[in-house]
Amino acid sequence: MRILIVEDELKTREGLLMLVRYLRPDAEVSAAECGQKALELCRDSYYDLIFTDIKMPGMNGFQMLSQLDRKGRMIVIVSGYADFSYARQAIRFSVLDYVLKPVSAVKIKDILNLAYEQMELARDGCLYSYLTGYEALSDEAREYYWDKLELSGEFALILFPAGPAGDTGHEMESGIRKLKAQGRFRIVTAVIRDRLYVLLGASGQGNLQEGIRLLAEYTGAGQRMHAEGPSRNKEDLRLFYRDLSQKAVYGCAGQSVCDTVRLVKDFILQNLDTNISLAMLAEVAFVHPAYLSTLFKKETGENLTEYIVGCRINRAKELLKNPAGKIYEVAVAVGYNDAKYFSSVFKNETGMTPREWRRLH
Repeated sequence: MRILIVEDELKTREGLLMLVRYLRPDAEVSAAECGQKALELCRDSYYDLIFTDIKMPGMNGFQMLSQLDRKGRMIVIVSGYADFSYARQAIRFSVLDYVLKPVSAVKIKDILNLAYEQMELARDGCLYSYLTGYEALSDEAREYYWDKLELSGEFALILFPAGPAGDTGHEMESGIRKLKAQGRFRIVTAVIRDRLYVLLGASGQGNLQEGIRLLAEYTGAGQRMHAEGPSRNKEDLRLFYRDLSQKAVYGCAGQSVCDTVRLVKDFILQNLDTNISLAMLAEVAFVHPAYLSTLFKKETGENLTEYIVGCRINRAKELLKNPAGKIYEVAVAVGYNDAKYFSSVFKNETGMTPREWRRLH
């Protein structure tokens, strides 16, 4: 975050400058002694948060704000006057807060925390707009959104597996927060069509590949998390999104066909006692249900339903070898809560009932 302090009193200006730098060592903090100087600085650089006094020689704080391009900026008034007319003008400028001097460290800390929270939300919105509306955006808008992402080094775009109803899951969210807390990486998120995209940028202290590894570890996503990158070219960001969004709908993003089929088969064998559905398997394999159905048939020669039934019957045969096991217990163990229906399926597959099969084996 880039912060500007506009204050004509030297002692107050330096005190606020030291306090903000202490509370937010990761921020880039500058100062100006008057409104005119502040405007000059803002023309040369973009500041996300501006603390400004009102009464200053020459151009006062409100005159400066009226000439300032305030788009996307957060403004905090720091004044020695509890004047209602000042407060009313501050409302007109949609300021983040109005603080009376002398300012406490606790109050400044609260303001900085609020500003960082709002900036994260705004940055997330910028990523969403940049990715989903790129073609429709003007060059100026694209540049604005890109600048707000504040990527100074290498970056990667990461696609996470979707949970039920698009829920990213507590472990995933807490993992992202954990990595953010380290302060070594720029992390921006956007949920697009129930899929979570994370833009991960390396800072001077963080290595991008390490960040990707830690993100996979902290979120528990493992190999189901897929990354495009690294790059330093802003044009690549939309290309990364295009590739990942296509894979989210049609493909398996980083897995071979054999890996996908093997993953599905393993899941089926480990969950024969549950109600296995195509949607469940597609979520596990991180592919579209229709794609998985076609892929499995092409690779194995049988459809998923046939394969699941075959696995259930083979497991049932193993369990029936134990003479102490009851038929209904075997049925439940292989995913059938209705013993009669299980017997019907078993006979259809083997030509004999479970009892008949048990007698012969």
